[in-house]
Amino acid sequence: MKTLLSLILLVSINAHAQSSFFNYKVTSFPQFSPGVFKGVTNVVVGTNTIAKFVGIQTAGGVNNVDIIINNPGLPAVAANWTTDDVLNTRMLGPCTVTVTATSSTSANTLALFLVQFETVNTSPTPGQMVIQPSGFDAVVTLEASTNLTTWQTITNASFPKMSGNRFFRTSITVP
Repeated sequence: MKTLLSLILLVSINAHAQSSFFNYKVTSFPQFSPGVFKGVTNVVVGTNTIAKFVGIQTAGGVNNVDIIINNPGLPAVAANWTTDDVLNTRMLGPCTVTVTATSSTSANTLALFLVQFETVNTSPTPGQMVIQPSGFDAVVTLEASTNLTTWQTITNASFPKMSGNRFFRTSITVP
C-alpha cells in the first residue's frame, strides 16, 4: 500500500522551525565474528521532525559505518558512510535510523555522530485536503495524538476536555 498524502487537520501549538543538536555515540563493540567487532545505536526521529547527520568522528579501528532508515510501512533504506553521501541527507520522521559501526578491535574504539533535528509541518495550511485519485480504491484514516509521535486510529467521536493538546491528521492509502 502507498500513502499518497498525510495531512494534519488540527494543531494547537505555535510552531517555528527550530533545530536541536544531539550526539549519539557507540562505545561498546562486541565481537561479531573473529576479528570483526560491531557497535550499534538507534536514532529515533519523531513525527514532524527532520533529522540529518551533520558530523562523524571515529577512533580506534573503526573502518566502516552503515545506516538503515526504517519508516513505518515502507521498505528499509540502507546507506554506507564511506560510499554514500550520508552527511546532510534529510530524513523525515517518524523513522528509526540504525547506525552500525564496524571495527577491527574492541579496545579504545569510538564512533560519535552529531545529529540535527528540526521540527517541521506543525501548522496546517488552510484549505489542504486529502484527495482520492480517480480510478483507485482508497482507505481514509483519521488519527489522533497527544504528543505528535504516537498516533491512534480513531473513528468519528466526541472528545472531552483535556489538560494538554490533542492533534488530528488524516491520510489516504491506495492499494
